[in-house]
Amino acid sequence: MGTHGIITGFDDENNTPNASLPHASGHEYDWLSPLLGKWRASRGEGPWTGPTVEHKSVIPLVFSPEDFMRAHIWEPLGIAEDTSFYPKTKEGMKDRMADISTLNDKGEPLAVDAADFDILLGSTGCLGGASVFATPKAYGIVLSAVARRYAKLLKPASFNELFRPQLNKQQKKALNDYVDQSPIHTQLLAIRIPPSIMKTWCFAGLVAKEGQEGHFGPGTVF
Repeated sequence: MGTHGIITGFDDENNTPNASLPHASGHEYDWLSPLLGKWRASRGEGPWTGPTVEHKSVIPLVFSPEDFMRAHIWEPLGIAEDTSFYPKTKEGMKDRMADISTLNDKGEPLAVDAADFDILLGSTGCLGGASVFATPKAYGIVLSAVARRYAKLLKPASFNELFRPQLNKQQKKALNDYVDQSPIHTQLLAIRIPPSIMKTWCFAGLVAKEGQEGHFGPGTVF
């Protein structure tokens, strides 16, 4: 996804896309987008065609997540200058990026600079879950806005749906069986919520059905 850039318009006279930008998200089904439908037609193709997932899914993107999130989240919260998928390209951010240090192989000090560590593992695009950089203050503002159900971000009904558990009994069992199948699954996917605690899922993340004394209460969203 993203190989063909972002489609911003279509020149009907010449039957070519007007412009594309090199970003890597904003994927939409081609049968739902008039622009993508025209792009498919210009290649003599129909929607969702081809023998492989690559043929079906490698299509232009319809927006840049950087621009979308800036307009709808970061600017309304006043954190646009402290938040980005691409901090190294931002004059006001690149010199403020935190360095990463590491202990030795035994987990012992002294800590040394981990210059080769790359949290994005070489990716240059916008990744879900890992690639937005923000200051601690900006991140705190986002969390506070969600906790306060800030009306400029979502309508009240949308906030209700965001936190509503979505899984039925069978789906909850499948989720718990999967995230608790090994210690590494529990650490990374269950976010260290003990296997003894039933978990479910909402659009905001994992939900602990019971509490753990000294750590979190029933219904906590992770």
